Amino acid sequence: MLVKRLKSHFVSLPCGVDLILGLNGYIWVCKHVKENQKEGEEGFDAEAVYSNKNDDIDDATRAAISRVSNIIRVLARHSVPLTDLIMAEAYDWAMEQEGYGIKDILSDEYAEAMVVAVTSR
Repeated sequence: MLVKRLKSHFVSLPCGVDLILGLNGYIWVCKHVKENQKEGEEGFDAEAVYSNKNDDIDDATRAAISRVSNIIRVLARHSVPLTDLIMAEAYDWAMEQEGYGIKDILSDEYAEAMVVAVTSR
């Protein structure tokens, strides 16, 4: 099982990326959406959440989304159950590594080092 049962499966990472960890195996990754943009005057605003208009995504957010997506791929490949804490730790570890790009996360050497670092904490 890749996604552990959590109190909440809606995760906001400090890097400005939101995750929805579905128990059905699907994982949604998107830029952070502020709470006031999700809700209208009467609570849940379906038109604001389910819109066919795409928001602009700056380069830093796009890089963070790519990094998080690659981290998920690596953890899934190594059968590491996903939680909000594991994702935050893996992202922090990836940011501490100097001289590596976003694509390098998928390399075997980098991936194994990340899995060891995250699972040993």
